[in-house]
Amino acid sequence: RVDMVKYDYDLGDIQLGETLSLALSVTNEAGTATDPSTVAVNIRSPSRVLVVDAADMTRAAEGSFTYDYTVPATTGETGTYSGNVTATSGGGRVVIATFRFEVRRDS
Repeated sequence: RVDMVKYDYDLGDIQLGETLSLALSVTNEAGTATDPSTVAVNIRSPSRVLVVDAADMTRAAEGSFTYDYTVPATTGETGTYSGNVTATSGGGRVVIATFRFEVRRDS
């Protein structure tokens, strides 16, 4: 049996050359912080190019993970980026958080 939970977030705007910091907290059914078996992040550019492909998130503490993505200052695209974080437990539970953020050129 596989349980799946999905969340969706709008992370706002950043400029070319800036860093987007993602944070994920994972708890079990009792609300206790727990580490999943896998945690990976994917990010697509506005032209749908996969700029981050199943990258591991950094474990900050039990059940707490982070990932920083810096949009290239000179080669990055402006527009809406999209992505997802997938956390999978050994018991077959899958949590997917989808997100989007807008990259703008400093005016």
